[in-house]
Amino acid sequence: MGSHSSVLIPDTEEFGSIVSEKLNEQIAHAADERLQSELQTLGSILSLMTVA
Repeated sequence: MGSHSSVLIPDTEEFGSIVSEKLNEQIAHAADERLQSELQTLGSILSLMTVA
């Protein structure tokens, strides 16, 4: 039984790393969109400040 569970550990770790990688991609994509929005807002504020 001990050897059976140790065989499952690498698969579980691999699955976990795949899920984690996919999750990180989703988070990065969401962060990119939020960052782009914030940069656009910041750019608008800076352009208003330089005009004034």
